[in-house]
Formats: sequence, structure tokens, C-alpha cells
Amino acid sequence: MTQPPPTASRVPVCAVIPCWKNSDTLERALQSIAGQSALPARTVLVDDGNAPDDQRALGEIASRFPQLSPEIVRLADNQGPSSARNAGWARAQERYVAFLDADDLWHPRKLELQTALMEAHPDVELSGHRVTVLQAGAMLPERPTGTGRVQAPGRALLFIVNPLATPTWMIRTDARVRFCAGKRHVEDHLLLMELVARGGQLLVLDLALAALFKPALSRTGLSSQLWKMELGELDAYRRLRAQGLLARVPAAALSALSLVKFLRRVAIVKLLR
Repeated sequence: MTQPPPTASRVPVCAVIPCWKNSDTLERALQSIAGQSALPARTVLVDDGNAPDDQRALGEIASRFPQLSPEIVRLADNQGPSSARNAGWARAQERYVAFLDADDLWHPRKLELQTALMEAHPDVELSGHRVTVLQAGAMLPERPTGTGRVQAPGRALLFIVNPLATPTWMIRTDARVRFCAGKRHVEDHLLLMELVARGGQLLVLDLALAALFKPALSRTGLSSQLWKMELGELDAYRRLRAQGLLARVPAAALSALSLVKFLRRVAIVKLLR
């Protein structure tokens, strides 16, 4: 059992992990939460319609972390990451929510440093930070890499590329947006674009405080489904346009650029084979 540092305090954060067919990596993710220098006040695991065997495994793994007292929210069927994250978010009573995917992990000082950043900027609704891509079995360095500088991402660039992986987010519980229910691809980028379009403020901390275990163009997982990801991005622009958050000409230009990026991704994947 992973024990928190002896001096670990609690911060007003609800940590949310969507869980679906990932009992082989969930313990590693929970260990990275239990090892935080500042523990979350609440930890929520969302059972996203798992089969009975996976439900039992989830419960067994959660029981190994009594210091986190993980709550398990069960969805009747698999609804995807957007709905799962929203379900965990709905249980939050703390000021902030931080999302971690079950196959990724956090640096031990992630919650400590990012909570301090959010507290120092009460007008900011969401902050993120850098990530490191690791091979299986590797760990983040003890000292996070980066300059530690804080900056606001460019608004125009944010509509072209997603600068923040979801496991880097810390968002105010009362933020003006939620994930688009049922959306399975590009749901995180859509939320960021909608938040900015509605006047929300974002900050990025230049420190690698989370690790992902697959590259952006992995041949496995959602990112390997290039056409579905492309359709998800085009759908995101369509939704912003329908809500009046994106004008017709910029929406058309962004959609055209998205198709160009898709063709580039396809070419890169072919070269990697």
C-alpha cells in the first residue's frame, strides 16, 4: 500500500478517474494520487459500465487505498469519458476538480503546486501544465522538468490545437462549462474551446506534472482511430458554431485546417509502419 508523505495535508480538490477495462493500470494511477505531497479532499472512481469481473477488480483495487477513501460511482452502461468525468464532477463539493485517466499518473507535487496556482488566480477557471510521455514501467523524475513559468495560452491557437492533456487539468467546480455528454472523441478540446469562447480564463504552468504512457499518434487506443478523431474535431467546431460561439467563416477555416492536419497524421502513421 502506498502511503502519503508524513506531512501530507489535504487540498480542496476532488480527483476524478474514469474507469473502463483498465484494472491493470488503475493501481498505478491511484498510487500517484496517494503519493501526493498534498492529498485531494475527495477521490472519485467512475465505473463506466464495466463488466462484473472488472467491477470487482475496481472495488478490490480501491480498497487498497484507505487514505484516499475512494468513492465509486457506477454508470449502468458504458457512456464514454465525457459522461464519466461529468458523473465524477457532479460528486465534487470542493473548490476544484482534477482529472486523471486510469492509465496515466501524476507527479507527487502536482496537486500541491497546481492548487497554489489556482488559489493565487481566483479569476482563472482552468489551469494545466506540461506532460511527459513515458515507456511502460518508467516513472517521472523526482524533480519536475520545466521553467515553472505561468502563461495564458493564445486564444486563436487554442482553437487549432489542444495545448492541455486532460490529466493536467484543474478546473473550478463551478466552472461555466461541462463535458459534452456522450461525446467520445475530442471532448476535452471542445470543453477548452467552449470555456474560452464563453469568456473563461486559462493558465498553463511550465512544469511536467503528469505522465502519459502513449504518444499522441499511438497505434493503440482512441488516438489510433484517426478518422473518428477527425470526425470528433469537425463535430466540435460544428457544435461551437451551433451555439453561436464561433462565426461561420472561422468555423469553415478551422474545419478545412483540421482536414489538412488529418491528412498529415495519416501520412505520419504510414511512415511509422
